[in-house]
Amino acid sequence: RKEMSPFDALALAKESQLTNTPFLLRNKLRSATRVVDALEKVKGATGEQITLSLNKLHVECKIKRERAIRATVGWRFMVFFLLYAVVLTMQRNAVRGEAFTFGIFNYYINSRFYSPRTSRPGTFPTQFTPEGGCRGFLGEPSSEGCQIPPGELKSFRDLVTMEDLWDWLQLHLLSKFYISHEYNGEPFAEADVQTLNYRSKSMGGFRMTQKRMSPGSVTKADLGGRCWSFNDGEIREFTPTCFDSLSLCQDGMCLFGAEDKSPFGTFLDPEKYKFQEYDVGSKQLGVKETGFIEFFPHVDRSEADQKMAEIKADRWLDKASQWLRMDLSFLNSNERLILVLRIVVHMDNKGFMQPIVVSDVTQVVWYNFENYLDIIRIILEACVLVAWVMQIWTAFLVVWDKRKERKCTWRDAMRYYFTDERHSWVQDMLLLIFLLIFILWFVVIADPLKGNIDVHPQFMDWGGGQPLFLTQVSNFERTYFLINGVACILFVLRMLQIAKVNPRFSLLSESLDSMKGRLFNFAIVMFILLIFFTMQAMVMFGDKLPVFADFGYSFVAVVQILIGSGGSEPDETRSRRGGGFGALRPVDYPQIKQVAPGSAWLFYYPFVFMMVFVVVNITIAIIGEAYVRVKRARDPKNPEFNLCPSEALAGKPTPILRQISRGLSRRFGRILRKEKNVERKKEDILAMIVKLPVWIDRDCCSVGDLADVAGPLGFTRESVMWLTTRYPVVVNNEGTLKELLVKRTPPPPTVSQQLEHVTASVEELVNTQAGIHAKLDLLIRMATL
Repeated sequence: RKEMSPFDALALAKESQLTNTPFLLRNKLRSATRVVDALEKVKGATGEQITLSLNKLHVECKIKRERAIRATVGWRFMVFFLLYAVVLTMQRNAVRGEAFTFGIFNYYINSRFYSPRTSRPGTFPTQFTPEGGCRGFLGEPSSEGCQIPPGELKSFRDLVTMEDLWDWLQLHLLSKFYISHEYNGEPFAEADVQTLNYRSKSMGGFRMTQKRMSPGSVTKADLGGRCWSFNDGEIREFTPTCFDSLSLCQDGMCLFGAEDKSPFGTFLDPEKYKFQEYDVGSKQLGVKETGFIEFFPHVDRSEADQKMAEIKADRWLDKASQWLRMDLSFLNSNERLILVLRIVVHMDNKGFMQPIVVSDVTQVVWYNFENYLDIIRIILEACVLVAWVMQIWTAFLVVWDKRKERKCTWRDAMRYYFTDERHSWVQDMLLLIFLLIFILWFVVIADPLKGNIDVHPQFMDWGGGQPLFLTQVSNFERTYFLINGVACILFVLRMLQIAKVNPRFSLLSESLDSMKGRLFNFAIVMFILLIFFTMQAMVMFGDKLPVFADFGYSFVAVVQILIGSGGSEPDETRSRRGGGFGALRPVDYPQIKQVAPGSAWLFYYPFVFMMVFVVVNITIAIIGEAYVRVKRARDPKNPEFNLCPSEALAGKPTPILRQISRGLSRRFGRILRKEKNVERKKEDILAMIVKLPVWIDRDCCSVGDLADVAGPLGFTRESVMWLTTRYPVVVNNEGTLKELLVKRTPPPPTVSQQLEHVTASVEELVNTQAGIHAKLDLLIRMATL
């Protein structure tokens, strides 16, 4: 019985009279008989005798239809993205802007000056020349003696004390800012004054703005600040004043802390310096510049020296000063760029001076119709706008079709649109982001502030002589490019969705879909562990290393150690001497051990073991498992195989280039093909299969039978025959029919089933014999009567 072929088992089933037994169902017997008939005719079958697998046809058309939809969306999306990327690159012009900024940075920020004060003795070169002579005050050979006062070469980022700040302002900033002579000593022409490297010209004098905090008092009756709530009792006599902290100071205000706006000055003039306020933007937006502002002249160096010496003598910066900003703006006419440079010094309450530099580059004019690059950019911007409108129109048509198909209201149609399986929230967010981008771009190019600038030979100002403030212009452009950065992230997410158009391209997106649940849960645990180690590092080393000074810096430093970007050797330059720039410099075990030799291991080794050897490797394992699972689903022998039947027959996914070439040839070659009248779309084929009667065999249906039932559904016999040539994988051959016969053939009866049948037959025979005997006895009794 075990070696019985399907044909023998089917013959046995036909000869058997056991039609009521569970293992021989009549419908299964009929379906197996149909497969046997098709198998007998398969070698010579032509025309309407050919059998099809409608289930394979349904799967093939459904998968390829979804890919075709994704491909249509994908090429439109790619065109949209390429146009957008080119336009954004031309608008930003990062190469020219970065070079312009880097030149100014090197000139003002990275260059060094000789400070007569030093916090690191012995850093200046030796006082003797190689020939044995003496050096002067600046290190030059001198015959006036070998006594060099203690000093140091410093840059803006090396400022530590208030004295360093004033040295930088007087010795470095003023000498660098006021340029009036050529390198050979000849004076500049009037139009070239204040021009750096013959290219970058200052747009006017610079200004200094400070923000101040009100002090407290020693008496409880006139407490001036919150800081005294932490200092009670006798300590007030030791510290007669204290100051609250100003935090997150911007152009017009500080978000945290009570800013002091009262005048201050000298003993003879107590109200010499007053709080000032300027409208620097549209009145509707209310953009203002506030603070204690000092303006410096455009070209007069001697006047600037006198003013700087005056405010220094008046102690314009004192213990109430907490925020200082110097504003400089430069124009490069060759590149049509304006650089707004903000040099900020935050005088922290903790006694730490934090130098920060912020810059923005903007165009002088956005559209110059005499420049061919601007004309090209305008055309591309119009194309991006058209592509965006087309995306909106496509979404509207989908909603319209939903409303027309279901005959519902617009609200219900929108609900059906959002619940559709092909709907993408990323696409909707991207379209909304682009609406915001277009609005911001219109605001940037239509900003009236640039149009109100008055140009003079040596400086620029606004109408009426008001000083030039470019705060609103730079804020608008900074916001515009920030929103574009968010749009780029959404483009990446949308690209991962569209990548499912091809199985080979969809490995990454499907792997992310497969692991996102487990990876998200594990990421929560990983984040909690990072918080614990961040707190440990901040508590143990926060007062020794600036990277662990607060939670934000400490978290970044811990992540840097985790990914292996920390420092490798102890280096003095890695520790922050005086700037915010050093706060995020990476550290590793040598730097930690240098400041805490006895306790560095207590943080470092548990962190490395738990996060590197355990957490990171588990994360890699989760990603690898998801990738392997998706990769196995490409194997036709796998029960979870999710590709179309044609790819299962080929044993590999369709290459993307072949998919593109086939799609283009079928799309554009349909006009020239003679059988275009018999071709049917995949949507029509799927609708036809769904509407077929129940009795149609969906695994072994002849072309003739299918043509008879599909005729009323709009499929002629030529169209049904076209299916066999368009989708040859659905045509049953000898191998597929044999596999189908094995599935449909009833299993042969076992010995126990045969014994049960014999027992039932004997019982039936005995019952029949007993009935006959009973009737004979009845007849005999009636005859005797």
